[in-house]
Amino acid sequence: MLAGKNLRKKIIKLPPHSEYLEFLPNTNNPNLLIIGESTAAGVGASHTDTTFAAQMAASMETGNIYNIGKNGLKASGLNVRFQKHKDTLPLSFDTCVILIGANDCFQFTPPSKFSTGLEQFIRELIKTSSCKKIIIPLIPPVHQFPAIPKIIRFFLGFHRKVLGLEVKQIALRYSKVTFIDQNEYYEPAFFAEDGIHPSDLGYKRMSDMILAQIKEKGSQY
Repeated sequence: MLAGKNLRKKIIKLPPHSEYLEFLPNTNNPNLLIIGESTAAGVGASHTDTTFAAQMAASMETGNIYNIGKNGLKASGLNVRFQKHKDTLPLSFDTCVILIGANDCFQFTPPSKFSTGLEQFIRELIKTSSCKKIIIPLIPPVHQFPAIPKIIRFFLGFHRKVLGLEVKQIALRYSKVTFIDQNEYYEPAFFAEDGIHPSDLGYKRMSDMILAQIKEKGSQY
């Protein structure tokens, strides 16, 4: 416990740049929702234009983006965060990208609680927003975070695998859900100066990977 507190004190605190963003080139375009933890909030980016949402918008030929992010968000808080902004959101979404899991790893959220929170939000999306496709990228590579001591990364990596299996099971139960099961080594340049969050380059790589997956599923962006 003490080691964890000391570690948090040592990690550089970076500000969010995209807790709520809209990119609306044309109201007739299909709507894309991005929602999640610090990666959706743009922590680690140098400014708003290099956040995940902004880089997605820059790479898309068409489409309206609504981005909701909250540093520290866990799966259990997804629906509350969504409801907070619902009055400003469109009635329906073609696609939703959910960026979640790192904080659930850090706090060792029980797999059943993580799965319940995520699944409740997915049901809400499908029911109230008629979302056609839900993309869940692989949980952030907590086992590779440069700022985390090796022994802690080991346990984080194990919990990440466990939570990843929960997402896989959800994807099997819901035909609209796609889990991007991708494991790779991330070079130091992928990470921001805090050794935790993606850098501008990291967000660019994320946006390229996820946009390719969205297009593969047939969405016209």
